[in-house]
Amino acid sequence: MPIELDRTTKELTIDLPENVPDSVARDIRSDIGQFIVDAILDSVGSGKSPVSGYGSFSSLSKDYANSEKGGRTLPNLDLNGDMLNALTYEVNDDGVEVGIFDSSQAIKSYGHNTGFEGHPWLEGVAPQRKFIPSENEDFNRSIQGQIDRIIEERLADLEIETPDREDVNQPIDFRSSQDIIEDIDRGQRVGTFTEIATDDSIASLINRILRRTRGQS
Repeated sequence: MPIELDRTTKELTIDLPENVPDSVARDIRSDIGQFIVDAILDSVGSGKSPVSGYGSFSSLSKDYANSEKGGRTLPNLDLNGDMLNALTYEVNDDGVEVGIFDSSQAIKSYGHNTGFEGHPWLEGVAPQRKFIPSENEDFNRSIQGQIDRIIEERLADLEIETPDREDVNQPIDFRSSQDIIEDIDRGQRVGTFTEIATDDSIASLINRILRRTRGQS
């Protein structure tokens, strides 16, 4: 009985804080989806699995390499390009789904991912070259780390700058303006001013401002 599949994909849940706007959350998940697609292609292009625990793909046989790949034994899953060109992602409410959504390429990707499990003559003969994690598997540490980094950077962009806590709730000076003027002239520390008054020009400026506010200018 032939295997029938409409997709071979991996769903990732992308947890984000509740206060992140829906449109921004979707953008973050889209960024992650595109990153994973690019990371899979980069990894497979160098003959390595992007899935944790699998390492490098086994090399192509010389006979196959000579007949199909111009003698190149690098197993990059790219014979005609149709399967890898179908690699994409879809964003959903919880995260992102990455893989092959094209039913015409899903069987091929299933074969590479499982070692052609269920195939009448290739199962147990053709090597497994895992490029999409199964439900209980994850992408490798490097990819997972970059996903976390994308989330951290995007959330950092959303932070609203708040006043410096040292500038909040400073003590109020209830002295008369004349007392303040006299203290400035004597070079003392005044209220929230810190060691201003040793500079005569600054003291004179503040003096003029305070007098003007009292109608003395």
